[in-house]
Amino acid sequence: MEPFRQHAQVCAQGKPAALAFLHGQDDQEYGDVSVVIKASLRLRTMMAAGAAPQKLSTSSSRDFYWTLAQMVTHHTSNGSALETGDLFEHDLWRHRTRAGLSA
Repeated sequence: MEPFRQHAQVCAQGKPAALAFLHGQDDQEYGDVSVVIKASLRLRTMMAAGAAPQKLSTSSSRDFYWTLAQMVTHHTSNGSALETGDLFEHDLWRHRTRAGLSA
């Protein structure tokens, strides 16, 4: 992941920062990553017909409100276990506006 590491985004003005136990200097300096996230749908009937997948969404991990480390820490701090291959959804995404980032 090293080529994708970046400094964490700054929360929009007036938005609360992460709780102290989620805020680490190393994480803020290089704990964010920049990867493109795409979701597509391709049904068996589409495959049989040779149709291309239908794009549902494109986003970037730079739109996350928290860094990946903060999300994993928050998720597991209540006793939830994460296993290899687990996926989890988080509702703290930044939203891009013309004025910048907001939560």
